[in-house]
Amino acid sequence: MGRGGRILAAVAWWSLLAGGVLAAEPAPRVPVAPVLYEGAPLALVYLDLRDASGVELKDDPLRSEVLVAFGLRAASLFTIAAADLGLQQVRRLPSVADASWALYESSRAGEPVLALVVKSDPSAGPAKKKGWLLTGKARDFPTFLETDRALLRAQVNGGLGWYNDHNAWWGHPEDFVAGSPLFPDPAEPGWASWGEASVEMGLHGAVQLGSRRIFAFGNVTGVGAGSAGQDPWRSDARLEVELEKAYGGFLVAPKGKDMGLSVSYGRQTWQLNKGFLFSQYAGSFNAAQWGASYIAARTALERAFLAKARWSKVSLEAFLVDPQEYFLNDSQTRYRGLNLQYKDADRLELGAVYYTVPRSSSTFVLPDGTRVPR
Repeated sequence: MGRGGRILAAVAWWSLLAGGVLAAEPAPRVPVAPVLYEGAPLALVYLDLRDASGVELKDDPLRSEVLVAFGLRAASLFTIAAADLGLQQVRRLPSVADASWALYESSRAGEPVLALVVKSDPSAGPAKKKGWLLTGKARDFPTFLETDRALLRAQVNGGLGWYNDHNAWWGHPEDFVAGSPLFPDPAEPGWASWGEASVEMGLHGAVQLGSRRIFAFGNVTGVGAGSAGQDPWRSDARLEVELEKAYGGFLVAPKGKDMGLSVSYGRQTWQLNKGFLFSQYAGSFNAAQWGASYIAARTALERAFLAKARWSKVSLEAFLVDPQEYFLNDSQTRYRGLNLQYKDADRLELGAVYYTVPRSSSTFVLPDGTRVPR
């Protein structure tokens, strides 16, 4: 969408989630809300490993053991659920007394840094069970249950924003959205002012199957989001409550090996690498009567099948995705493809992607109303 003038925005994000408070020395940067980077590739996974007295352990053999147990690497697509599951596995290591994670912005746009803080203590013994359901302690929230084989956590995210837009549609809305049933009264030339808010709540968890490191995992959340005031599309106040995420899958992570395999299906957030071709925001719908267009509270695809195998620095992902489109104008578009990646920290990054569109009835609408197949 084109727009003239400036957009002035004040947005506050809050998030109740997984990794806990970063328990290291004061960090040079402020952690960011992880929900903003769901589906984004990680620029780096930084391990801050310290002993019981707080001394950093730079060459300790435990470092490689922790990173293998955590599972996420540079170039891994970040999700809160995956980071929580990795953290649970780190806490199960015999010499780990405690661990937490936090997310930070990096110098690479759209690629956050995940900081994993681990406290080592050889005398720590087996990790204790924790979680509100097991201990009855409210301070364990948002963890409901965490044992050596299972994890269940609450996920609460939200957003709030107030926006001003001058001369939306370059002052000529009739040339861009006139006649669209989705945008009955677009902003006229001049200033448009509106507010948006959203709350997403749900659960994510995982359970180990059998004696091998094979896990079943899932995530279910709902989102309530809306807008009030005159935005670039319409002026009516609206609030919609919908199912956001609803997916499950399996993860295979052989013990002591730098490799893994994951398969998932359902309503989930996904993007291809940095989102240039397929972005988590382009795959969802936040306009029309659903509202909250600028906050983009909804990022889940309508359906997605994802299968990813990783061996050391090489990964191969297969995807079949159905983007979330407006239900009255669903083109039934599907995308499928393969994504091959090699990443060696900051030294070398290579990738090759193949994709196709097996199904779509999408069309371009010309100014005279003629529909042209894409």
